[in-house]
Amino acid sequence: CSGDIGRPYCNLATDICVQCLSSQDCTSADKPDCLVGSGICVGCEADSECPSDRPYCDVNGTHACVQCLTNADCPAPQVCALNICTPLPS
Repeated sequence: CSGDIGRPYCNLATDICVQCLSSQDCTSADKPDCLVGSGICVGCEADSECPSDRPYCDVNGTHACVQCLTNADCPAPQVCALNICTPLPS
């Protein structure tokens, strides 16, 4: 796997090349965590890893820190649209 650009580590259990085997292998500031099961570097694995302006980790999608996941995450009368709190449409 050392010659495989972007996937330099070998997952010995599955015998495939992956981006990471642990979070230590993820060197990008915007994707510091390794999803060990899939071997990819992601932005977050839990809300606790997210900054206050993007407090939710989209663990069922992009694994990125976002403003909201549902309308309940936004202050009224805003709604969650594409993970951003936005005013209600007129």
